[in-house]
Amino acid sequence: MGWSYSCDVNYTLKDQLADFRTPGKHYSAHYRLVRSACVGNHHWALLEDTRNGHHTITLDLMQGPSKKHGMGAGYKGMSEDWGPCYYDCPLTILDNARAPETLEAYLWRQTVRAHHATKKAKKKALVKGALAVYGGHTYRLDCPSTTKRGAWHVDRMHDGLPVAAYRMSARQLSDARIVTEAAQ
Repeated sequence: MGWSYSCDVNYTLKDQLADFRTPGKHYSAHYRLVRSACVGNHHWALLEDTRNGHHTITLDLMQGPSKKHGMGAGYKGMSEDWGPCYYDCPLTILDNARAPETLEAYLWRQTVRAHHATKKAKKKALVKGALAVYGGHTYRLDCPSTTKRGAWHVDRMHDGLPVAAYRMSARQLSDARIVTEAAQ
């Protein structure tokens, strides 16, 4: 399946989200939106099939309008049965969903839970003095940034001594390998 775009160049992501959340506008009439959430450009939805009570989780990847290409906002929809390679579905959606109908959906939900557990464990490891290995360099965490959420002030280390001070973003930290002092 490909992407679907609006022909109206003024159709924004805000309009698209409103359509996703309006009954009968985006999903078939026999689906009821139980819960939804946006994580970046991912719109997650928990839907109930009113004919049989089954729950399914869907993901709509969203892209903003492109006046250059004469298109409004677009999306690519997929269901958990496809086993999407995206795992940032909020746990509140998984926790409110009934048992999955397919093995693919079950396995995908397990992967999402594992992703969140890993993310939580990594966040707990971010303490003063921990080491972050990123981009071939080792950094010692000094203190959380007061201006950027999730960022830390760090010292780049060489032969056990600090050589330069930086601020490491939350994204860089999520990509880094974190080593606590005790684990060395």
